[in-house]
Amino acid sequence: MKLDWDKVKKDNLVKYFRELLQNNEGHIFGAFIDNYIIGFSVLLNKKIGSEGQYIQLKYLHLSKNYRHKGIGKKLFQLCIEKTKEIGVNKIYISANDSEATQKFYLGIGCKDAQEIDLESAKAEPYDRQMEYIV
Repeated sequence: MKLDWDKVKKDNLVKYFRELLQNNEGHIFGAFIDNYIIGFSVLLNKKIGSEGQYIQLKYLHLSKNYRHKGIGKKLFQLCIEKTKEIGVNKIYISANDSEATQKFYLGIGCKDAQEIDLESAKAEPYDRQMEYIV
């Protein structure tokens, strides 16, 4: 794994991925170079929102050396395709407070969420709550 994280963080991520898949709670998409993961996105199955109009993008991460090459956009596109398959019309994103992260999401067409998921907002109070209409 080439992610720019320490071993403990990587091990916790692998454990999370296993549990997510074993419990059929979501979908994981990965970007690989030479059999090393350089990025991933995680889309949860649980519908959220007052009308179940959202599914949540839990993670979209790309190692620093591979950013600005279209890989993150491709990972997000895979989430869009899966969202369409599931039959939900919006992706909910709790975007961290990094200017670069928010610029990325705005650049691919995300907007501020019309409805705030209180659980996400409480868990990450400095995040920007966004959505993408599929």
